[in-house]
Amino acid sequence: MEKTINFAGSLPLDMAKFDIAIPYPGTPYYQNDLHSNNRILNYNFQDYVVHQVDKPIFQHENLKWYELREYYSRAYREYSLNPGYILRRLKRSLFMGSPLYNFKYFVSSRWY
Repeated sequence: MEKTINFAGSLPLDMAKFDIAIPYPGTPYYQNDLHSNNRILNYNFQDYVVHQVDKPIFQHENLKWYELREYYSRAYREYSLNPGYILRRLKRSLFMGSPLYNFKYFVSSRWY
């Protein structure tokens, strides 16, 4: 995860998305890895949504859920606060005439 965060920060991207893998029922990840090894912690499938990090869904092989959440938040925070990203986003928003939208997006992003 450390390498992924560093790699994303080194790329000249306009946007990056990070997430914790969701083990949807019926997928090999769910069936073969997590369910068969009794690592599913939450069977409320309404919690199986993108960017839901508050409720633990599974037990990672090496990390606690709070550690996964910390990496998730850190990835967004480090990417969003990268000076190169901020400069690219500012230039793009001025060119597109949408600096307020971009500021609102930045403030409302879940990178805290």
